[in-house]
Amino acid sequence: MEREKKLVQEVEQIIKEAEVDARIIWHKEWGKETETAARVLGTKLDNIIKCLIFLDVRDEPIMAIVTGDKRVNFTKLEQASGKVGLRFAKAKEIERVTGHPIGGVPPFGLNVPTFVDTEVLTKDKVYGSAGSPYAGLEIRPKDLVKLAKAEVVDIGS
Repeated sequence: MEREKKLVQEVEQIIKEAEVDARIIWHKEWGKETETAARVLGTKLDNIIKCLIFLDVRDEPIMAIVTGDKRVNFTKLEQASGKVGLRFAKAKEIERVTGHPIGGVPPFGLNVPTFVDTEVLTKDKVYGSAGSPYAGLEIRPKDLVKLAKAEVVDIGS
């Protein structure tokens, strides 16, 4: 748990330095499942964001962020990213690439090319992970895009 607290503190530091309006919400349930995250954070499924790590044929990572009620369209993501042969990263690969456990991947601070679905920007606030499966993040989508240095594209289905 000490390691996870440190990971969340890193996310808090990024927020503080960027002076964005965001907050960390600690909870007791493992937030790996989108439905669980929505329940423990007290919001609807479409306000949750999923931060998904993909690897291409050369094992180079990218991250896609979609709302909790959507899936990533692989064809659209490959076109937007210029990557081919994308696949979901496995749990150990996610931790190797991001330094965070599955269910705890934050939407920024990873130094991974990031693509945010256009649907995310239709929300006032979204909720994702803050570095631990037990810490949620409430943030405005425009701030998320700024902090992630993300490209906003239609990648949802």
